[in-house]
This record gives sequence, structure tokens and C-alpha cells, in this order.
Amino acid sequence: MSEEMLETVFAIVSDHPDYTLIMINQELRVRLPDAPHVTSSTISNLLKGQWTTIIMKKLEDAPVERNAVRTTTQRRDFAT
Repeated sequence: MSEEMLETVFAIVSDHPDYTLIMINQELRVRLPDAPHVTSSTISNLLKGQWTTIIMKKLEDAPVERNAVRTTTQRRDFAT
């Protein structure tokens, strides 16, 4: 992997922390169309080696009612 590709991968992750490895790879091909093809596992190994403080979280839409007063009261009542 060239230095330009490394910097581009890090820029993609910084710009889009919610991207999957496949999405990072696709974006890499868009940004550097003439660069050689790399696998998603190569990108994974690169990120593991360079950024040891990456935290993976599952992103999901939370309904507004999740932390509403009525809902939290019902949860507390159920727990007791």
C-alpha cells in the first residue's frame, strides 16, 4: 500500500467513522481510481496496526420514546 493510499484510508475513516470496511474500500477506489486494488482484510489489518484506540459501536436509530418520562417510569415500575 502506498503512502497516498494510507493517508486516504485515514482521511476516509476520519470523514466517515460509520463506514464499514467494504464502504471504506469503495470510497478508496472512488478517491484513487488508478491505485491498485486492496482487500477489505488489508484495510482492517492496516487500521488495527495504526489505530489501536478505534472503538467500534453499533449505530442505530433510537426512537424518541425510548427515554421519555412515561417509558422510564414504566421500566422502573417493572424492575421493582
